[in-house]
Amino acid sequence: MNCLTPICRRRRGFLRLLQLNSCYSYRFHTKRRLLQDIPKSDETRTPSTTPNNSYTNTAHNIKLDHTISDVTRLAELRARIRANYAPHPLPFQAGTPDYCYLRNKGLLTLEDVQLVTRELVIAALVRQRSSSGVSEDLIGVAHTIIRDIQAGLLPSDYLVSGYLIGVLRVSGTLEDLMRYWNWLVDHGRKSCTVQTFGIMIEALTYRGTKLSIMEGMYKEAVKRFYEPDHPPRSRMLTQGILAARVLNGNWRGAYELYDYYLKLYPQSESREYVEGLLMFERPPNEAAIIAIICCRVGMPMAPGMIRIILHGIWINYRDVRSMLTVATAYTGAKGEVNGSLILRLLVSIMSSASDGPLLTLGKRYQEGYNFIYQQIDKFTAVARSRGFLFAPPKWTPLIDVAGGLRRRDMLEAVLRVMRDMKIEFTSRHLIAIGYAYSAIGDINMVVKTWKVLREKFPMSASKEHLMHSLTACGLGFRDAERLQNSKMSSSDILKAADHALSNPRRKAAPPPPGVRFACPLVGNSKISLEEMREDVQKASAKFLAAIQSYGEPYEFSADPDFSTIPSKLPAGSSPPPVAREELESYYSTLASLGAAKPGEVDGSTGYTTEHLHFENWRSINQVLATAEENEERERSAQREVRVLDFSTDSLLLHVGEEDEEHIWHRVRELDNRFYLEAEAKERIGERKKKEVEQDEDDEADEEPVDAVHRRKMLHSRANLWRQLGIENLVRDLGKIPLAGGGQRGGEDDDERF
Repeated sequence: MNCLTPICRRRRGFLRLLQLNSCYSYRFHTKRRLLQDIPKSDETRTPSTTPNNSYTNTAHNIKLDHTISDVTRLAELRARIRANYAPHPLPFQAGTPDYCYLRNKGLLTLEDVQLVTRELVIAALVRQRSSSGVSEDLIGVAHTIIRDIQAGLLPSDYLVSGYLIGVLRVSGTLEDLMRYWNWLVDHGRKSCTVQTFGIMIEALTYRGTKLSIMEGMYKEAVKRFYEPDHPPRSRMLTQGILAARVLNGNWRGAYELYDYYLKLYPQSESREYVEGLLMFERPPNEAAIIAIICCRVGMPMAPGMIRIILHGIWINYRDVRSMLTVATAYTGAKGEVNGSLILRLLVSIMSSASDGPLLTLGKRYQEGYNFIYQQIDKFTAVARSRGFLFAPPKWTPLIDVAGGLRRRDMLEAVLRVMRDMKIEFTSRHLIAIGYAYSAIGDINMVVKTWKVLREKFPMSASKEHLMHSLTACGLGFRDAERLQNSKMSSSDILKAADHALSNPRRKAAPPPPGVRFACPLVGNSKISLEEMREDVQKASAKFLAAIQSYGEPYEFSADPDFSTIPSKLPAGSSPPPVAREELESYYSTLASLGAAKPGEVDGSTGYTTEHLHFENWRSINQVLATAEENEERERSAQREVRVLDFSTDSLLLHVGEEDEEHIWHRVRELDNRFYLEAEAKERIGERKKKEVEQDEDDEADEEPVDAVHRRKMLHSRANLWRQLGIENLVRDLGKIPLAGGGQRGGEDDDERF
């Protein structure tokens, strides 16, 4: 079953069932267990009473003289199923004689059916991931099992239904999926639960179904399974409708549902899917707040997720202080910290604490050199004291950044730290150093670096490296080619290069591309370099303190940086700031309306249960306000988007008519784990285009939304509630079934819930 781990971690929805029920794979190892699965006599069994009794776990008409052969055939069938747990599963034919015999004899238990259907899901996902062709055999097996369940020959429950929905969603057609779903709703009985509704909503989401249809299914699930004072506590249902809202653009409804989900399950491991979906589908400034929420409850995100968030913040906003704050929260929550994360932060610090190129020595050189050296030395010293290793290749980006910024002080500070740490310079280091000095224009250091490279690594001393470096220093192409082909010593090359520079023949070629880092402070009048460095030093000190006490409980409640709502808004802003006491009063009113019992929290973070839920509520308000600003910015900006770089790792879209070095429109890490969202969004986009063409008259009649007013009000939702009045507040919240009131939501309920 260990080979399923990488697959399960990269899937969602129905594959969560694989993780929750992986214990079944350990229950068929011995023949003793096989014998225990077979009823010993007819008296111990309760036969099925109805043809559609799909949830019974019985065996019919078993004779004692057939038990040994039956057990043997059942063991062989289970062995073939377990063999399909390999990364490339073999086709399993449900119509084999063994299957038909065991099915007719009633020996297939509920656990066997779960095992078979779970194997089908894994096979469908592996084939889809590897693009290995059609899956008619899997669809045939799924249809056979569905027919047997409908005929009452096989037991079933919501797990089996979820697996079959997954197979039909991945490999089947929409008609097959809807046909099976209609039967489940009408005759499924115990196979159709609130979890099944959530799985089906998610499956239809990735099929590009209209949001209104899935909202209707969500309301139907609430009506079916909701009881007064006992709202349905289903992670699957919440997961399904949240995915539908996010992928269809209803971010407001998704965030408000996430607020409720946080209250019920503050420390649930299944929240990873919900939070990962919000982080990948929403802009980085919203994802950063979600990341802090995760860390405050003691459930940090995966290391790959924190890397993507930091990368998105840097590319889009160049906000090093926010990056350090997120990294501090991640470290305090006992996330997986390594040398790569620390060097990523050092790259950002170096790139931000720059005020333009610096080629010569002087006062600016000394100030920059001292600042960069102190920061890098502090980071590396604390990290090494905690046992974090720095791989030698990871230092190459620091050298590239210094060369791309044309900062001699940064380059030499990095080299000094590497010498202090006794890091052995590799050929890649020397090549990067040569390019960095060529960007600075120091031909003396270029030639010396080339000499060392040729002596220590003769196989890596390519002539192209020297030519690019000499050309970047200002030499003409012909002069550089003549020098690299000559057999002169380094001193003779220096003399010839000085002569060529003093008698230029043509305009020097530009330096080789490949480094995108640039100074974000050039032309920025909002903050000075001194203020930037002071903020970076304060944020760095907190991050280093978190690393120093890594593994110990971090007092998030004592750090004001993790209270995401500011204490007061800027001067002249509207609406006016609301006092914390008033916000707590509004929150207590909201909490008293809900009947759902909030989940327990980890007290090691410094929060009580009520305090943490209040802070999460404020953070969700902050996310909503930020989302309003992002939406307004996207609507008002008329920009030309030009593709700069497209690869399997990242997609960088450049915004025209702005600073091309540090203003970026969007960054998305392209990973195979998230191709489902891309396919769903493509289907949703095509469907929305058709809807726009057909419903232009209806859209013209809609009331326009004042986005600016809503953005200002959402800086503090309490102002909006104050405007509505407490009577309207109680009336509106009474309609929300998942908020815990005693009423059921009618047809006129707000679709956001």
